[in-house]
Amino acid sequence: MKIQLPILLAVFLLSGVTSANEQQLWLTSKLYGNDNDIASLRKVTIRQEKDKYFLFIKNQFKFECEITFDQSGKPSELLNCASQLKDDPMWTASPNRIKLKCFSTKKERICRGKYTLSSGEHYSSEAEMTIARKL
Repeated sequence: MKIQLPILLAVFLLSGVTSANEQQLWLTSKLYGNDNDIASLRKVTIRQEKDKYFLFIKNQFKFECEITFDQSGKPSELLNCASQLKDDPMWTASPNRIKLKCFSTKKERICRGKYTLSSGEHYSSEAEMTIARKL
């Protein structure tokens, strides 16, 4: 079976538009999520500084991370997450590069990444950050 060049070109062009739209949806939609499995879902924001994007999870530990997007426009990693808690800045997330796995339900697109939540030498536990948006 031969696939004609115009069809391949159309598929290529449409996939580019789709990935740009996907990323734009993450940048402009109302987002929500949490910084660990036990916490309630709260507001999540993404802001741009020059050529980088930063995610803030307004939740229990108030983590702020750089966020990257893959070629399809989906969030792919959270980098250098740091707690923005003023009264207890000891909370950390490791590793410095948290890989996100994204999936869709009928109503949402959800991305999750596993990490270790720690507070000095006193506490360490496996946790998961979640960000999501409605479809």
